[in-house]
Amino acid sequence: DGRLFVADAGAGVVLRVGDDGRCVRLGDGLLERPSGLALGPGRLYVVDPPRHAVLVLSPDDGRLLGRLDVTTGEGPPLNYPTAVAVAPDGSVLVVDALNFRVARFNAQGGYVTGFGEAGDGDGSFGRPKAVAVDADGRLYVTDAQHDVVLLFSPGGTFLAAVGSAPGELGALALPAGVAVRDGYLYVANSYNQRVEIFVLVGQGSP
Repeated sequence: DGRLFVADAGAGVVLRVGDDGRCVRLGDGLLERPSGLALGPGRLYVVDPPRHAVLVLSPDDGRLLGRLDVTTGEGPPLNYPTAVAVAPDGSVLVVDALNFRVARFNAQGGYVTGFGEAGDGDGSFGRPKAVAVDADGRLYVTDAQHDVVLLFSPGGTFLAAVGSAPGELGALALPAGVAVRDGYLYVANSYNQRVEIFVLVGQGSP
């Protein structure tokens, strides 16, 4: 509907900006240092890394609707999550940074599964930062230590790494935010101070 949601880490709130430019504060008193945001039907998912939490707020009035938790025995509890995305099937993906994995929750907030591990091999994480999901459910995860974007199948199978060698076109340095839309992959190439745009072969045109 054209509303813009901004995580204001310093103020500890989410700002909802209307098309008239007016701001409404959401999450006052609930958040410490919000970072990643994602919208689902009637739900705003807010990642709060220092509290090791992902809160579910009403996008209209900021009411707390719930939180994404991993129940004891299902897997490790969230450890400094940094980003969140909503998949086409309604499931919610969370970058569980200090567990070096991506955790998946269903649309009702229940934990489903997770994948990933610390390491330098294909599909392993050094410093996972952000996640995006395309229309087919594939996952794109930025890794600020390995300077790549890792591509996974909807089920978490490693498919490819995106990012060129230093000095070449498409080289990444401390990649952070990521988004995918209409056959293009957008990466916040933070140390190089620019946004890198990649064409997803077979999905878009230059």
